[in-house]
Amino acid sequence: MILRNTTNAMQSPSIALDMSMTQDNWNKQAANHLKAELARLGIGYETLIEKLNAIGVHETYKSVSAKINRGTFSFVFFMQCMKALKQKTVRLEE
Repeated sequence: MILRNTTNAMQSPSIALDMSMTQDNWNKQAANHLKAELARLGIGYETLIEKLNAIGVHETYKSVSAKINRGTFSFVFFMQCMKALKQKTVRLEE
């Protein structure tokens, strides 16, 4: 998986690199990023859970929903989701 910040160096820094953000802001950004990826692919939580199970990651609907809605998931969970969704590149944008 490749993580890319697509902000041009000549532009203002990306919000993903804003060191003044609070933990709550980071949590919201993480949740929004994962939700946007699911929406882009037309995938709901039930399908995500099926895809996670297929790669050996066993989660319940309640746990997935809570993690994503709070934005308090680990980077490992994020990578597992991206692997389950067959996403090789993640773009960090403003």
